Order: sequence, then C-alpha cells, then structure tokens
Amino acid sequence: MRAADSIETANALLYGERPKEALAAYEKIVEKAPDERGYCGAAFALFSLNRPEDALEHIKALIRLVPGEAYPHGAMGAALEMAGREEEALACYERMLEIEPDDVMARVRKAAVLRNVGREKESRRCIDELSSSRSQGGISEAQARRIDELGEINSGAKSPGYAMPGFEEMIDVLFGESVGILVGGEDQAASAEYAQLMERANRLAGEGKHKEAADALDEVIKDDPDYAEAHSLKGMQLVEAGMHKEAIACVDEVLRIKPDAADDLGVKAMLLERIGCRTEALACYDRLIKVHPGETAAYHLKCSLLADAGDAEGVAKCYREALESEPSDREGAATKKAMRAEYRELERCAKKAGSMDAGLAKFMKKGGVKRQPIWGRGPGKKSRRR
Repeated sequence: MRAADSIETANALLYGERPKEALAAYEKIVEKAPDERGYCGAAFALFSLNRPEDALEHIKALIRLVPGEAYPHGAMGAALEMAGREEEALACYERMLEIEPDDVMARVRKAAVLRNVGREKESRRCIDELSSSRSQGGISEAQARRIDELGEINSGAKSPGYAMPGFEEMIDVLFGESVGILVGGEDQAASAEYAQLMERANRLAGEGKHKEAADALDEVIKDDPDYAEAHSLKGMQLVEAGMHKEAIACVDEVLRIKPDAADDLGVKAMLLERIGCRTEALACYDRLIKVHPGETAAYHLKCSLLADAGDAEGVAKCYREALESEPSDREGAATKKAMRAEYRELERCAKKAGSMDAGLAKFMKKGGVKRQPIWGRGPGKKSRRR
C-alpha cells in the first residue's frame, strides 16, 4: 500500500476508537521508513491506551526526525508528566519554550509542574507572566478560552489530558494532509468547517452515538465523495452501531476509490463473515492474498473460515500456501510462525485420527485456528467442501 493510504487506514482506526489496531498500523508504517505522521499517530494511540511511557520511543524518534520543531518536546513532556516523571517533563516544556517562547500550553504546564514539585515561587511567576500577557492582549481570545478550560492550575492535577503542549500541532501533522485533500485548496473557512465536522463526528463517537457520528460524516462525504478516509470512518461507526451491511457499503466505496487496499479488503471479508456471507468472504480473502501475497493475516483468517466450515483439505492447503509465502512485515513473520505451529498440530491430529477430516475435528477441539475475524462470525452455512 502507498504510505498515504496506510496513514488514512490507521487514522480511521484511531477515529473509530480502535487504538490497538491503529497502533499496529502506525508502527507498521514507521518500521518501513521514518515518518512524521506515523510517529505522531503511534504516540496518540499509546496515549489513548494509557501507555504514556511506551509513547516515549516514538516521540524520541519524532524529535530526531524534526529536531527544529517545538511540538514533539511538548508531547514528550506530556508523556513524562502522565508517567509521574515531572522533573524530566519540566525540562521538555522548557526546551519547547526555547524553540517557541510564546506557546501558551507549554507555559501553563510548566507552571503546573513547578507547583507539583514544590517550586511555588517559580510557578507563580509563570502564572503572572500568563496573566500579564492576557491583560495586555498578548494572548488571543482562543488561547484565553483554552486557559480557562484547563481549570485551576493550582488544583494539582498531574495529567495534561487534551491540553498537552503540542497537541494541536500533532493533530495538524497527523490529519492535515487529509484536510488538504478534502478541501482541495479551498479557503480557510472551508478547512475550518471540515475540521468542525470531523471534530463533531469524533465527539459523537466518544459519547457512544455511533449512528449520529456516521450521519455527521455524511456531510463530509457529500462535499467530497472520493474522500476514502471519510468512508472508512463512517464504516467503523456503523460497525459500532451494529449496522454491518451498511458498513460493507462504506468499505465498497473505499474499494471503489482504492480497489486493492489491503486493509479494506480484509475489513470487508471479516464483515461479510459477520453477516454470514462466507462464500463472498472467502472470495475477498482470495482477492487480498492475490494482490498482497505478503499479508499473512489474510491466510490465517482464510484458514479460520475454512476450518469453521469443516473443509479439512482447504485448511491444509491454505496453511501450506501461507508457509510458502514471504511475509511483508514483522507482524506477518510472527503470524507465519504461529501458523507453522498450528499446521504441525493439525498434521499430528490427522495422523493420529487416520484422516484429515477426522484430524481437523480433533484439531479444532484442541484449540484449532487461533485467529478469528474481529467482529465474530455469523451463522453461515457450513459445508464439507468449498
């Protein structure tokens, strides 16, 4: 897949409140080559998973990649602060202010941390500087509102939450290209309107209002029917709302725009399984394997589907094909290793039972194929053969 396509898929997973899968997608991107958006996305996903210390390595890589930028130092400070490493966080905020002296959020968090570590006078000085800038008009109205939203600095809260320094810049890096694609060079008002629509959809999703979030994304799609990420995000919201057939229609729109997108072919196959369309799901896995023979997970999911249908010969053949393939990444290599162990167990069961059919039944009772479709499997008709 192209890097932009991979980022869009990862962003859709992040927006769809699937941070673990988003993290895997971002890490897959940065394993291939250093990528500013990939590092930002991985850090966001780890913040979402409440793993701030794990985010540090990605943020360090981000700093190495863009050493002159201020925002990664704010993200580093936020991760350290959330992990309770406040003195180190303080140094990051100070470094951010060296690069960008007027950054309000960095100064706010610096004041909060100074207070938390018992340096009251220095904290008060920071607050006074902010107050002075505000009274003299040195802080914009939007920045003033953000300071008010933070609540009392003296509350002692240690988690910077959404107000972490560099947050808005990271959002711009991660989603900025998508905004540009959507508005197609329109004026700033159009860009702002787009951002508001996406923010509204994200807020509704966070509140568990997934159908409403999907409806909000329709407004984005109306402006640009060929914007793949919006279709992906809508599909994920419909899945969360239990509307699997409608979600498939969204994935079909993505595949109309990007016919061979690996992740979307996999998503469609799993959704087809969920609604019981196993023949169509199998065809989708076959298409994915044909176009992307290094996507080992596709073989594994196909094995799982065939095993559930009782197709012993098909399962054995799929395992052999997977073991002959060359994985495209580390995750695929790990999957191939797991599949090799499963295939050996299947062969042992078949030898002991006297046939592959009987061996498959025994193999499935002992654990069978470990990988299952994300959304479960619907009651499709089973058969002994494809």
